[in-house]
Amino acid sequence: MHNGFTLFTKKVPSGKTVIYYYAYDEDGRRLGHWTTGHENKTVARNYCNKLNREGKLLPCATGIPTLAEFTADFWDWEKVFI
Repeated sequence: MHNGFTLFTKKVPSGKTVIYYYAYDEDGRRLGHWTTGHENKTVARNYCNKLNREGKLLPCATGIPTLAEFTADFWDWEKVFI
């Protein structure tokens, strides 16, 4: 069994490599991918562990996001959800 998420790297348009994650729901289905916003895998893992402890690993698990939440990183190319 995994710890609730899987990390992977992705190159963003600026050329930087950013760590993203997939999360798993209670049925074991893989969901996402979402950015951690970090380039270092250890920092990204710590970030995901913190989200997991807070019950926020699945961003939309608590319901439909507000417009402000949905567009928060819209112009930030390092955090774009591609």
